[in-house]
This record gives sequence, structure tokens and C-alpha cells, in this order.
Amino acid sequence: MPEIPYDLLISRAELAEVNTGSCQTLILSPKENAKGTGVLYFSAGGFLIPPGEKDYRLALKITEETGCDVILPLCPLYPDVPLQDTVSALLECVRLVANRYPERSSAVLAFSLGATLCLYLFLELKEKGFPYQLPSRWLLNSPFLRIPPTKDELHYMDILAPFDVTIPKVFLMPDGLMGRVFAEASPSIRRFADITGCNPGGMPETDLYVGTREIAFACVEEFEKSCETSGIILHVHEGLGMMHCWGLYSEMKEGRKLQKEYFDVLRTLSRIK
Repeated sequence: MPEIPYDLLISRAELAEVNTGSCQTLILSPKENAKGTGVLYFSAGGFLIPPGEKDYRLALKITEETGCDVILPLCPLYPDVPLQDTVSALLECVRLVANRYPERSSAVLAFSLGATLCLYLFLELKEKGFPYQLPSRWLLNSPFLRIPPTKDELHYMDILAPFDVTIPKVFLMPDGLMGRVFAEASPSIRRFADITGCNPGGMPETDLYVGTREIAFACVEEFEKSCETSGIILHVHEGLGMMHCWGLYSEMKEGRKLQKEYFDVLRTLSRIK
């Protein structure tokens, strides 16, 4: 696992480290003007790759721009840990956030496989009867919603593939990496492979960001239908001509614009009295 950039983090935020079960978790708090609100942040690598520089720098910008704490779990990673153990470890992180921040004082910001993992956590918590209060607003970027995709979705992905410079279609196939993850997962976890076919009832208000030039776009319509049927408030933001997780790229004007949209939403969280 890459080293945590302690010098960078400590220079711009207050840093605490806690162990939530088998998961090390970083808590970044603003040096000034802290609101006492929290953002549970799932990095783009999810359960495959640890947080990268873009994740850490965006987490710091959140503390500075919004006054929110950022809770950043360092997920146990596949293949050293099977997916079901990662999900179990992160349940304790959700409990930490629930205990630390009152209702409507926390949100989720998640990218790529981190956004997918967030949805897996939701389904696991729903199965357990929602033992912990969930963050009240979710901002999910470019999640993978069905593994493997349907025939029609694969056809659409073939059209999108020449424009997607980040994720190849094979990644989602039975003989690809995600296919292997689920082939080795427990039966209780395999049901998560098709998020679009799961009932999202109970999911908080959610903003879904997806670029029109990424293969993940192919599965969004079915997820929209599922949320509409279940009465879930889902705001889909289609990034015209945008790539996978463009909100992570501060070097792009489009990325900076989307980050400002995140900050505007996160500033609406209720301050702890």
C-alpha cells in the first residue's frame, strides 16, 4: 500500500487515525471554521487500489472549502481480502460516522469502485435492517452498476469504448477482474453484482455523476428506473463529453467546476448544535 502523505495532510488539516474493526480510517478536520459535519469519502480504487494523490488532495479541499470533516477509510484490498470481508470491515466505519454526526450532518462522496462499494454497503445494511443511521446525502461518481452487463448494455459499451480512456469493457466481464472478484466472493455477496436488479428502497437522496464518454454510462438508465419505482430521490448528472470520474481532475476546468458543485451540496449539511 502506498504511504500516507502525512506531511501534506498535517500541513493543511487536523489529522486523527482510528481503527474501525479491521479497517484503518483517517479523519481530516479543518484547521479553522469547522462546522462539525462529516463527509464519508470512498476513494476511486475502492477495494482494489488504495487512495491516490488526487483523493487526498480533494479530501483536503473539502475540509478547506466546506468546513466538513472528511472520514477516509483505507479499505482492506482484494485479493488479500475477499470482498465480503471488506464490506464487513467498512460497516464499522459507517457506525463511526453515525455515532459522530447527528441526523443530516453527514454525507457520502465516492468515486468509481468506491461508489460501487458504497452501494454494496447500502445493500448489506439494508439486509441487516439498517442498524446504523446512514449519511443523508450521497454523491456517487461513475459507479459500476451491473457485473457483467446485459447484452444491450455491452452493445452500448462497444459504442462508448473508443472514448473511454480509463476503463476497458473486459474489466466488468466474467473473465475480467471484477468477474474474478465475484467468482471468489461468498454467495451472500454475489447478489450485489447486479445493483440495478436490487431494490434501492431506503437509499438516501443521491446525486449520480456519470460522463457520457464512459462505459459506466450504459447501465445508468436501468438504475434510474429502479430508483423511480422505489420512490428514491435520484439526481442524475450527465457530464457531456466527460470521462470516468472527471470530478477528481483538478487540472481540468470541468473537474474544478464539478468540485464546486460538490462543495455547494456539502455546505448544506446541518451544523451540529
